Amino acid sequence: MTPTGEVHQVLRLGDFYVKNDGHWIQAGSNTSIHPDSIDEEMSTAQALPETFKKGLLQARESVWRAFFSNDRAALEKLLPEETLTIDPGSDEFGTRSGPRRRPIRAFGTSV
Repeated sequence: MTPTGEVHQVLRLGDFYVKNDGHWIQAGSNTSIHPDSIDEEMSTAQALPETFKKGLLQARESVWRAFFSNDRAALEKLLPEETLTIDPGSDEFGTRSGPRRRPIRAFGTSV
């Protein structure tokens, strides 16, 4: 995105021709977005619609309350099995049930 708010996009264009009865005719065409433009668009911050933002904040609040009250049943209901986890000091991802699973504990206690 440019400072004026305009979107800069690079396109790839391709026209395909065949020779028919001694004459070249267009047989097909393709227009696609260049991969660099896709990367730029995907890394640009997007505003969330208010209804989505409200639901996300409510879900976050529920998870935090369950975590800090050490409510394991609520956490298991709120966080699906395929939830990704990131441990402090690690550059690896884990899952809720993966080998990097940390026990659910009360705030301020050691694992």
